[in-house]
Amino acid sequence: MMSYARTPSLTRKGFSLVELLTVLAVVGILIAILIPVAGTILENARRTAASNDLRQIALAYRAYAQEGARPRQINVDNIHQWAATLAEFSALNTPDIYIQGDDPLVERETRPLPRVIANPPATGGGRWSLNPEFDGFPLSVAVANGLASRADASTTPVVWTRGLGTNGSWAPLTDANPGVYGDRGGHIAFLDGHVTFYRNLTEEGGQLLHFTTRQPTSNIQEALNPGAQGLESTGRRF
Repeated sequence: MMSYARTPSLTRKGFSLVELLTVLAVVGILIAILIPVAGTILENARRTAASNDLRQIALAYRAYAQEGARPRQINVDNIHQWAATLAEFSALNTPDIYIQGDDPLVERETRPLPRVIANPPATGGGRWSLNPEFDGFPLSVAVANGLASRADASTTPVVWTRGLGTNGSWAPLTDANPGVYGDRGGHIAFLDGHVTFYRNLTEEGGQLLHFTTRQPTSNIQEALNPGAQGLESTGRRF
């Protein structure tokens, strides 16, 4: 009886075109899912860092205002002088705390980031001087100037994300003075140090309290004491 040798079957190697296209489609779907998630995580991390910065500014201001036998306030001409005053009497002499790298105005700035906010006197006593490199640099926050010593610490804003209008919303990215996050919202830090992110202050009839009437308001100017005003690095005062 004759036997025949079996011809070994050929082992297929590699992918077919259909399999390759399937793999590429799956990878594309995964990328489409992961990129927005990664972007959201990164944005949330930046917001958390910004919230911590605003908290430090608010707490430093409160310590400054309550130091000594008589209450003090910062009442100056612009936000850069405001920051310099606080730097002189606190440890906040690093410009980074007022500046966010993803701020559209900061991204357009061609000057290098300043190293300090203010400089101590070279010899002897005297007041600190505003660092010329910091003066006029775009800042990512607005501050309350001329806060009254009797202000309620839990409801009085002291520093907030730049671009907030008295209509209760932040300016879109297309605006000449955009919000740091466009019209998606911003942080407000209060005198007691707590920080909240608001999408729009008009929700629920007003997210802030009127300084005098104690009624809800969406106008941040009304949440400040009469005579106080908000300051921005764009020169805007309200």
